[in-house]
Amino acid sequence: CFKGLFGKSYRQRSAQNIVDEISGIVNRFNITDIYFIYDIFMLNIERVKSICNMLIEKGMKISFRCLARVDKVSADLLELMKRAGCIEIHYGIESGNQEILNGIKKGISLDKVRTAVQLTKEAGIMVKGYFMTGLPGDTLLTVRQTIDFAKELDCDDTMFSITTPFPGTELYDRFTKRRPDMKFDDKFIDAYYFSADNDAIPTFFNMSDIPGDELQRLTKEANDHFAVMKRKKRYNRRFGKVTGSIFFRLSNSKAMLKAGEYFNNRLLSGK
Repeated sequence: CFKGLFGKSYRQRSAQNIVDEISGIVNRFNITDIYFIYDIFMLNIERVKSICNMLIEKGMKISFRCLARVDKVSADLLELMKRAGCIEIHYGIESGNQEILNGIKKGISLDKVRTAVQLTKEAGIMVKGYFMTGLPGDTLLTVRQTIDFAKELDCDDTMFSITTPFPGTELYDRFTKRRPDMKFDDKFIDAYYFSADNDAIPTFFNMSDIPGDELQRLTKEANDHFAVMKRKKRYNRRFGKVTGSIFFRLSNSKAMLKAGEYFNNRLLSGK
């Protein structure tokens, strides 16, 4: 999704070409779950509708996930996507503060986010929200507002990442003006986006007004909270809201945690 690496031109495959490939991998490899991982999947709505209609007409027994912008969905489109097999949509929301969104030229409003998430849920499609901390202008207050906004949205899955400006982007140009000594290859692998260890989120590129250690703590706090909420939603989907909530509370009790650890150790030891 970074045109500084891949260029500004765009060659679009036809709906028929995409559906043919899906059909091929389903028949050859028995694939049942697909993720359209590129961020402009929803750029051409008519093509998305064609893909969905073809999948429905072919009776394809698949489920799929995709990325989308909140200003590209409607109730009718989401209903069609659901019938075609869509089970989850990932939205780049970024911030819960409108001024911060305006500052990064996101081009969306908080109300638009609320509407898109609500419509997606009503269509029976799960929602994953992507958020960023440490954006230009971010303060402790605005990051807290973003975390609170994510809680309000109550997505099925939520991920917070520390802002990582890539070379060639406007954010990176703004960053290097403040830090002219910084080079692209200076420990760039330390950027959080590439880190698998949520306990050690680096703040190599800190564009905000928040101290690095505090930014790290807030980001981890948010991810830890929503990881627990994700587990709770899984219990609710599996057992229903009432029974699921009971099982979820039991799963977090000290007795259950100790029992789980005991049986896990026995399993690993072969006893």
